[in-house]
Amino acid sequence: MKLALRLLLPALLAVGLVAQAQRAAHLTRAQRLCNMVERRTLAMLRSGDLDKAKLRAHVAALGDAQKLDRADVAIPTLLGSQHLMLGELALARKVYLAAQRLEPRPEILVNLGKVSYSQAQGERAARHFARAGALDPWLEREVPESLRAAVAAAAKSLDALRGQDDADGADED
Repeated sequence: MKLALRLLLPALLAVGLVAQAQRAAHLTRAQRLCNMVERRTLAMLRSGDLDKAKLRAHVAALGDAQKLDRADVAIPTLLGSQHLMLGELALARKVYLAAQRLEPRPEILVNLGKVSYSQAQGERAARHFARAGALDPWLEREVPESLRAAVAAAAKSLDALRGQDDADGADED
């Protein structure tokens, strides 16, 4: 009995080590796929050649990466960008919203603003751009010129709402 217990703990540790090594390999593979798509997309943007076949291949690669790592917000963010460049605005919005739920980031809000702007939803786009600009002022340069006045008005509206919060922070939602 003592011998069995003595061997059980090392065996369990070995199984755990193998499982962890496999998980690390999956995360590494997902990161490599993500980096590859990002590099190729930047090269395509620099050259001005948005090849739809390459973008579709990127979508497939990011789908594989997402299966390997569901917690990395960079994967759905890149996936949304691929859909945006393909003109698949409904899919881009869906993926960006999933990324925003995973980890709220101002860059995702900018991308949601771009999708809304492309769908001729100016008010919604202005709200997204205003929220992104409030979180990161550098992102204000991403706002289309025709929408800047609406974004400024939406930002003032956000400031007014913040002014109504309780001093003790009870209304932080």
